Parts: sequence; C-alpha cells; structure tokens
Amino acid sequence: MSAQALWIIAALVVLGAEMLLGTLYLLAIFVGCLAATLCAYLDFSFTTQCLTAGVVTCLGTLAALLFRRRIRRLNTNRDPDSNDLDKGQRIRVTEVTPEGLGRVSYRGSQWLAETEQGVLTPGYYQIIKVKGPRLILGPKLSD
Repeated sequence: MSAQALWIIAALVVLGAEMLLGTLYLLAIFVGCLAATLCAYLDFSFTTQCLTAGVVTCLGTLAALLFRRRIRRLNTNRDPDSNDLDKGQRIRVTEVTPEGLGRVSYRGSQWLAETEQGVLTPGYYQIIKVKGPRLILGPKLSD
C-alpha cells in the first residue's frame, strides 16, 4: 500500500474520531495527516512527511488553543443576566405585590417583575433583561 493511502486512511480515522468526540485538536491532527498526504504525493521522504504532519499539527493545535481562549474570553465578557431572547419582549403586569413586585405570566409560567426605575403599576412593559428569576422592566408603555 502506498504512503498516500496510509496517510489518507489515518486522516479519515482521525476525522471519524473528531466527529464522535467534537474536539478542535483532532481537526489539527486531521489537517496534519492531509499535509503529509500531499508530501507523499509529491514523493518526499517518509521523514519529511512525518515532520510536515508534526509541524502542521502543532500549528493547528496552537490555533485551536487560541480559538478556545478567545471564545472563553468572549463568554466571560457577556453579562450573565442578559438574555437576548427575552430582551425587548412586551409583557403585561396584571398584579403588583405590596413589596412593589409585579406578577406576570410569561413563557407559560409566573414570573416576578420589577422596574429598573420608578414604581411598578399594572400595564404593559418591555423586558430589559432577566436577572435570575426576575424580569427587569423598562418604563411603562402606552396601552
């Protein structure tokens, strides 16, 4: 069997493992095997093929590491209380408790709501953000 075929088989096995496990690092090994396949196609020595696979894999691993760090940094910079799906939704406050919290029916369940500023009264409001089990509402909207 030729070296090209062996490198292609190795690449496909690694790609199959990547699909099962879902790590970016196995993709780096996959690309390294493809680079070695190209070297085998161009009739480079087996040592050059292995060195090429190693160098490309190391570069790919470094790129995957930097990508994961960037994603992690982006996720830590996000406000954990913000939920883009709820932001801007219009809801109706039907009842206000003596503590000044509103009871609203939203997404099929009862929620407590409070305003960011001012006093809460029955009426229509727009959700600014979700803070734990509470909805933070903006100023009262006109009916």
